[in-house]
Amino acid sequence: MKQNTKIIVTTTCVVLAALAALLVFSHSRQKREVKDISETVHHAEKETLVVKEQEPEEKKIYKIKKKAEPSISDETLPEVSSSPATTPRVIRVEKNYDEIHQEAIRFFRYLDHKDYIKAYELKEGTYKHFLELIGKLSACPPVISGETRDIYTLTHNIAHFYGVVGKKDVLLIRDILSNERKITEPTMKLFYEWITKGIENKREEVKTTTKDLYEYAGFFLSTLGGKAYLSRRDSKTRTLVTYYSLLILDKANSERLNRHGIDIRPPLTLLMNDIRNQKNLECKREYLKRLNAIREGIKG
Repeated sequence: MKQNTKIIVTTTCVVLAALAALLVFSHSRQKREVKDISETVHHAEKETLVVKEQEPEEKKIYKIKKKAEPSISDETLPEVSSSPATTPRVIRVEKNYDEIHQEAIRFFRYLDHKDYIKAYELKEGTYKHFLELIGKLSACPPVISGETRDIYTLTHNIAHFYGVVGKKDVLLIRDILSNERKITEPTMKLFYEWITKGIENKREEVKTTTKDLYEYAGFFLSTLGGKAYLSRRDSKTRTLVTYYSLLILDKANSERLNRHGIDIRPPLTLLMNDIRNQKNLECKREYLKRLNAIREGIKG
């Protein structure tokens, strides 16, 4: 009986020892597996970090802000150097006439779908109607020199647009300026580039010349009639019309077309001060940069 008891006790001890050894081995193995997994994850994270650090600049996305533009609008994607060490540069590629012309056509199509435009019942749409207005205005420029020689000339200059295109078209232009005021800046930039490039490329649809544009620039910058017209407009429209009039006058000076001898310096100084004080201009820096270049060119 005692011998059987010893055997049972011995067997039990052996079993317990085996179980303990198995548990120790299992625990040790589990720790090694956890350590191996931890090292693998750590190694993977390091590799991912290295890949991210070596990611070429070409993979990055650079966003370019788009104006009124419109628009009314205007830019190409930035050109990024193939060398990762080189800082990417945004290259502004100047659009050709055909591209700008298509943008203008799209704008007029946009207008044609507006209810306030449909009310005018323009048979051939706003695009052809606008081209006709350009032709009419170019054929009958305002008086620049001698505006005040008599009351008749002065009165007609003040009512110049009514006399040339009529009340209906004056109201049409006012409606467009009023209803599309959120895109006034890119739209005016688009029109300026479209017309000036159309003249440079001698396109038949643009029925005006730099000389004609100069007459209207002089009208807004130096006559009582032009200034009276601008005084009745809102501050943004007044500033933008003056700005593009100065660009046209500067162009006329470079082409020796300033036949009225209009001094660009006084309106240039006044406009730069006005733009600095304006709070509702999206492209203020662009305008000031261009006007400052004109001022520096005069000094030179």
